[in-house]
Amino acid sequence: MNKIKLKNLAEEISIEIKDILIKCNDLSIIARSSESIITDEEAEKIRVAFLNKYSVQNNMKSPRGIFIEEREPRSFFGKIVKLIFIIFNILMLFWVIAGTVEVAKMEVDDQYEQLGQSIGYFIGMTMILSLWAFGDIIMGILVLFTRGKKRYIEKSK
Repeated sequence: MNKIKLKNLAEEISIEIKDILIKCNDLSIIARSSESIITDEEAEKIRVAFLNKYSVQNNMKSPRGIFIEEREPRSFFGKIVKLIFIIFNILMLFWVIAGTVEVAKMEVDDQYEQLGQSIGYFIGMTMILSLWAFGDIIMGILVLFTRGKKRYIEKSK
C-alpha cells in the first residue's frame, strides 16, 4: 500500500490544497495539512470526488480531461410507459377541446340557463383538468424513472 502527500495529490489533480482538506473532512479522511500523508485508496476517493464535482455538466473540463454526459436508451418497458404518457396527454387535450365545443354548441333561452351552463362547464372542466393533472403527475414520475442510465464518458483529445 503506497502513501502520498496531500500537496502532491493537489498538484496532480490541479486543485488547491484547502479544497482537498475540505473534501478530506467530508470523506472522513484524517488530514490536517498539506504535509499529511494518505493512502492510495484515500487518494483515489478524493480523485473520484473531484471528478464527480467537475464533470456534472456536459463537456465540462475536469482535472482528468473532458467528460460528456450520455444517457443509455430507454428499455422496452420505458418506451411503452412514455408512449402511454403521450397518448394520455393527447386524449386529455381532445377531451377538453370536445367538451368546450359541445358547450359552445348549446343554445340557451334565458340567463338562468346560461348561468347553469357556465357552472356545469366550470365543474366539468375542473374535473377533467384535475384528472389530467393527477394522471400527468403519476405518469410523469413513471416516465422519469424509466429513463436510461446516465453515464460520463471521457472525450478523447
